[in-house]
Amino acid sequence: MKNLSRQKKVTLFAFIVVAVCFLMNGTLLAQGAAEALGDDFDVRLFHQAVIGSSAMPLKVLGEQIDRFIAGEDVAARRVLKIDDYERWRQVTSPGISDDGTWVTFGYRRPNAFDPEVELHVKSLRNGREYQIPQASEPRFSDDSRWVAFFIDLPFNEAEKLRAEGNPRPRQVRLLDLIGGE
Repeated sequence: MKNLSRQKKVTLFAFIVVAVCFLMNGTLLAQGAAEALGDDFDVRLFHQAVIGSSAMPLKVLGEQIDRFIAGEDVAARRVLKIDDYERWRQVTSPGISDDGTWVTFGYRRPNAFDPEVELHVKSLRNGREYQIPQASEPRFSDDSRWVAFFIDLPFNEAEKLRAEGNPRPRQVRLLDLIGGE
């Protein structure tokens, strides 16, 4: 970091602030950053390094930031194609049990035509993992023996019921983390 220009350091700092704000469900507009940081903040440089012309997976974003810090031309990156979006996944509903032995997370494709989530419940002690299709909103019991979650209908079935004016039914299920049932 010693070899970076002041402008790049300020721009990198601004990126970190924006990333933290996004993680905290906040927002930071480039105009506000420019006003707060003065002439050292170059909106075009920041936008090109961080956002570019299209969205990108987090790993690619990290590589782009590394290139930016190293002084490489970040505009020379690969542009995403439509097929690239098929490989993307989102992690949802992260959680950890009170005793720290189990974690939960949803895994889904960010696709409006396939919004279904697969819930993963994984032991940090022995690696045992349960994968539950169409499950969401997991909650552990206080003693970490049980996990409760909702089961939704497949998207197409739920849409059909909604179109007919019927409520979209959900079921609540319990999973015994010791016995597995």
